[in-house]
Amino acid sequence: MQQHELKLDLNTGDWCIEPIAIETNILGPVDYGWARYNQNPDCFTFGQGLLAGSPIPGSRRLVFCAYSPQWDGFYISSMGGAAHSFHGLGINYFELQGRCQQPSVLILNYRDDKLKLLLEPIDCAQKWRGYPDPEGGPDLLGFYALQQAVFDRYAQNYDLKKMRIIGVGPAAAVTREGGIASSTLHKGKFTGVVDWCGRGGLGSRLLQSHNIAACIFGGDYKDPLALDTRKM
Repeated sequence: MQQHELKLDLNTGDWCIEPIAIETNILGPVDYGWARYNQNPDCFTFGQGLLAGSPIPGSRRLVFCAYSPQWDGFYISSMGGAAHSFHGLGINYFELQGRCQQPSVLILNYRDDKLKLLLEPIDCAQKWRGYPDPEGGPDLLGFYALQQAVFDRYAQNYDLKKMRIIGVGPAAAVTREGGIASSTLHKGKFTGVVDWCGRGGLGSRLLQSHNIAACIFGGDYKDPLALDTRKM
């Protein structure tokens, strides 16, 4: 099975999609993260396993790999369910290198048989302090405020059933403890169910080392090898 990686240089904004050489023996996102970490310890990777397009329970976890400011070395953490949306991008793995000049949102969208990537600055500190609750309640704070702001700005470009937003809160800016969070969506609204890449301080690493505050991703890539669960 041919796998593909998306590589992004945050210093320049340059990116490319490349096939994974079979002889590397990379079988999943941990293999991939470890291989890229040994080439460049400053990189940050995330991706899905080879069974992410299947109905097998547990196969849709999105796996993050990077240097951990808590562990002081290579670390792995994962987020339940997020690979379901990542699978729609038509890639297996993603490698970030370098650092944006400003805190930014990473926008990934697979549409019209093509992957589109954008980086846009965001004042995450201002969003964390308060953002209007779409239900009319008290202002949202922290990660939840940032997530809603990203949704309001970009979600109209996605099929909401295939979209995901991941992001960090204010702890990621000033501590080693920051995680990466993502709320599930139901009928176009965020639910109270929150999935976490919560170990190793990888949210702190993502923001402090790479200046990525959030990422929105999804798409309509059709996996030719995916099982049709309607026939099972």
